[in-house]
Parts: sequence; C-alpha cells; structure tokens
Amino acid sequence: MLVARSWIGEEPGKLAAFMSDHATKLLADAQRLLTNAKRAHSGALAAYESQKRVIAVLRQRRQDAGAAQELLAQLRKIVERTAQELERAVAHHAELNGTPRWRLNDKSARDPGETDGHDVPLILVVDDDPLTRLDVSGTLSEAGYRTLNAGNAEEALATVEDRKPALIVTDVYMDGFDGLELIREIRAKGSGIPIVAMSGLDTRYQELDRAETLGASGALSKPIQRFELLDLVARLLPKPGERPS
Repeated sequence: MLVARSWIGEEPGKLAAFMSDHATKLLADAQRLLTNAKRAHSGALAAYESQKRVIAVLRQRRQDAGAAQELLAQLRKIVERTAQELERAVAHHAELNGTPRWRLNDKSARDPGETDGHDVPLILVVDDDPLTRLDVSGTLSEAGYRTLNAGNAEEALATVEDRKPALIVTDVYMDGFDGLELIREIRAKGSGIPIVAMSGLDTRYQELDRAETLGASGALSKPIQRFELLDLVARLLPKPGERPS
C-alpha cells in the first residue's frame, strides 16, 4: 500500500499515461463494436429488401398463374367449340355424299341377356391401339357409362364371361384373333349382346359389312367422332341410370 502510494505520488505522469492508453483502447473497442453493429444493420436491411423483392416476385407469379389458368380455360372452350363444329361438318359432309359414318344393323340381335345388374350400363371397349381405347372409353365415361378395356379379342372374351357387359365396342382389324372372329365367337354362343364394330381401314366399308353379316349390331368408321359414337350407343342401350323397359 505504501509502495503504491509512493509510486502514485512520485510518478503522476505514468498514471496519466496508463489511463490515457486504457481509455484509447476502450474507445477503439467501442468503435469496432459500432462498426460491426452498422454492418449487421446494413446486412439486415439488405436481407429485408431481398425478402421484399422475393415476395413481389411471388405475387407477380401468382397473378401470372391466374392469368394463365384463365387463358387455358378460354382455349379449352375454343377447342371444344371447334371440335363440335368439326363434328357437325363431318356429319354434313357424310350426308351430302350419301356415306353415313355409322349405321344400325336391324337384323342383329340386341338383347344383352344377363348383365351385372347395375343401373349404369357397362361397355367393353376392344382395340389393340391404346390411344383408340382411351379415346372411346373416355368419351363413353364422360357420357355417364361405365367402361372396361381389352387389348385383344382373347381378353375380350374372358371379360365378357366374367363381367357381363351390356354392350361391346370392338375394332374389326386386330393382330391375331381379330374383331370379326370375336363377333362370330360371341354369336356362336347364342349371346345377343349388342356389338358395335369399328374400322379405319381403306376397305372399312367392306369390313363393316362383314361384321354386320356376322352379327354386329352397328358399325362406326374411324376416326371416331364423339357424337356419332354416343348416338349409336344410345340407340342400343338405355341411358345411364335408366333400366331397360
């Protein structure tokens, strides 16, 4: 204690220098802290501005998505109207040329016999072209019918035995066991299930004539037109939800 007092008393200049150095260091530390705080503040502001830009972009994209959906809905309506106009034009052209694209066979049996008992008729679509199966079954499903698909005649025969469909729509020409043989086999078993034959071959009218001779209930020319398919099916089956009288 005496030594400290002696040092303070004897060398006040050293104490002042020590205090000055210490204060300088504290000031430097404070300046560094202030600089770091300013940098952190600047970083936070930059992040905030970036977030604002992201939110603005997301809002714009949401608006763009809404506009795109609206445009898509308009395009869908245009396509539907165009398809309807095309169907009417095809039908008108067929009438003018005297070559109907579909017809009924008045001599064919149309009694489906035993079905699965459902109010909504079950229709079996048979074609080795998956796109045609999808097109035909999709059209029938949209109209309210239930559908099954088969990729060949063998599969179709097994399905007829197992599921008891109310009507069959089959392509005439398929590899192997074709649609004509399918019709012949079904009629040979005494079944009166309505059968619609389809063909897109250059010789389709001859092929469809053969199909009707074998017992097809109706005939359709490919490419299949929606209204023609539904009109022909409606003449052979009750509407979905109606039981036959």
